[in-house]
Amino acid sequence: MPFSPPIAEATHTTGWLIIRITADGGIVTKAEVLRTETQSRGMSHPSKSGSQLLTAPTLEYLKSWRFSSDVNGSFVVKFTYSFAGTETEQPTNPTVEVLPPLDVNVIARPVKLVVEY
Repeated sequence: MPFSPPIAEATHTTGWLIIRITADGGIVTKAEVLRTETQSRGMSHPSKSGSQLLTAPTLEYLKSWRFSSDVNGSFVVKFTYSFAGTETEQPTNPTVEVLPPLDVNVIARPVKLVVEY
């Protein structure tokens, strides 16, 4: 299951990534970020590479995807990360929606930022 990275929750980083996945024999052999846009505490960061807070964990997660062994070729998937609900002290499990054709929505509760000196 995809997750909302704890550091992204703490910095309130939201956004979306469009990724091209290449599968060979049902195994993901390549995942390439085509476009992304992220926001951290109201600051927008549009770019191809995007925020590593969301990009790196999403690409790592995609390595675990498996399809029928006759699936070969490339296709595009969109991941959207957002927050809903009140802030929590600790990260919680997000709600994950997988919608056709391949849209994945990850909705987490924001984590309260705690600064210790």
